[in-house]
Amino acid sequence: MNCPQCDTYNQSTAVQCDCGYLFAAAERVRKRKDPSTKVGPLNRILIVILVVSLCVFSITFFYTPNLPDKSEILPQLYHAPIQDDAAVPDPFMVEKKGMFYRIAPKFEYQLNGLVVSTHDADSLSDVLHEQWKDYLNIMDICVIWGANIDNEVYHRIEFSSGNFTCFCRWFDAQTGKMFHGDALSNNHLLTDDKRIAKKILKVKPGDQISFKGFLAAYENQGYGFSRGTSTSRTDTGNRACETVYVTDFEILKKGQVLLPILKNLSLFSMLISLAGIFTLPFIIKH
Repeated sequence: MNCPQCDTYNQSTAVQCDCGYLFAAAERVRKRKDPSTKVGPLNRILIVILVVSLCVFSITFFYTPNLPDKSEILPQLYHAPIQDDAAVPDPFMVEKKGMFYRIAPKFEYQLNGLVVSTHDADSLSDVLHEQWKDYLNIMDICVIWGANIDNEVYHRIEFSSGNFTCFCRWFDAQTGKMFHGDALSNNHLLTDDKRIAKKILKVKPGDQISFKGFLAAYENQGYGFSRGTSTSRTDTGNRACETVYVTDFEILKKGQVLLPILKNLSLFSMLISLAGIFTLPFIIKH
């Protein structure tokens, strides 16, 4: 340090300069770097990452992806579902999460369709499945096929799902005339197979799917819960949904792939930046 009086250099431990100047105690203490000088810039970077991640996550969470163009639709989606009673098995029992369900198949069933809306039975908004101890119905998937794809009316309709229903909304009479109610179905999908369940739970609107199984009624005899199934594509209103015990399920073609990736990455970076903001001062200090 330099003497304020004569500008002569002195050791930081010096008490008095040769010129007679007495150094204050504070001047003799070697300056230490303040850890906050390191924390500040890093914190600002983490805050920027947090804000950007939050914005991206918000956009991807609430954004409804556009359904694919007709040119992207696979040929098999133009065919109606196949329903046959030639080889329907007798009723059988399955177990899931300690609950036993009796499955009563009505028809063999196969469907290829474009997913327009979904409802996850395990979502926070769905409390009825838990109340009924219905762990077999893991997801409802609303799909279209055939005429509703061929005339491209699906681009003019808003689709959404409730706990047990699929809603279609349009804004002009012409769209209503073009829409074919018998080329849409809301499917309550049942499975006790973990491999099949994993595939079903990955489904998003815009995906093109194929599944096989049985149109079936089912019940939890010990809990007093039961549900039937529609066996026609032309019925409407309550009980018009198809209840399907799934034996095979495939996603033939994914819809938008980038959106889920961005959503997951933004969530991950948001959590990492939050952790960094709270732990960085402690790490640098020690």
